[in-house]
Amino acid sequence: MFGDLYIGKYLTRDWNSYLVLYLNFSGIIGELHNYRAGLDAHCQTCFDYFCDIYAEYLPQGIKEQLDAKNGAVEQLDYLYHECERAGQDIYLFIDEYDHFINAILSDAESLHRYTKETHKEGYLRAFFNKIKSGTYSSIKRCFITGVSPVTMDVVVSRGIL
Repeated sequence: MFGDLYIGKYLTRDWNSYLVLYLNFSGIIGELHNYRAGLDAHCQTCFDYFCDIYAEYLPQGIKEQLDAKNGAVEQLDYLYHECERAGQDIYLFIDEYDHFINAILSDAESLHRYTKETHKEGYLRAFFNKIKSGTYSSIKRCFITGVSPVTMDVVVSRGIL
């Protein structure tokens, strides 16, 4: 993919050393009152796939233990701790992470609920706080795209990432 570019010609010492976890939130369906189910389902599918393709690098039975956890926040916490125990580093990509937030913000009545979800103890905030915690563990790199200015302000200014 990058073979003709500088990055493809001059590989770094970290080249090919990360387990890649890719989350694409563009397919998450839901409004503020029900986005959690969509987020949890999407993340579980992605986490299970991650465990399948990297099975040889991860502890035996990780997928079954992961599936027993309740929701994306607990699953992500378990996953990055198990990767750390196994000596594996994660490169986390999140594409269109604000996709469902844009839909939420298009409804004026949802603004109060949006604030509740992205501040204090909201589930979305807890998810991104878990990513931040993971950067002190096995999540060594994180790349987020599709960020709207409003969402970026909430995430960055409140110290989530």
